Amino acid sequence: MNGLIAFAEITGAILASIGIAFALEWYGLNGLMRLLPAAHHDSVHGEQH
Repeated sequence: MNGLIAFAEITGAILASIGIAFALEWYGLNGLMRLLPAAHHDSVHGEQH
């Protein structure tokens, strides 16, 4: 039983760290995309050329 609890703790920690890494990556890329005025302007207003 102790082995199962330890396995669950390690698995939870790994999944949580992967989730945090993906969230930070998404926020970072989203922030970089907002620095591009043309790309952000087109996506917000729905303009097509």
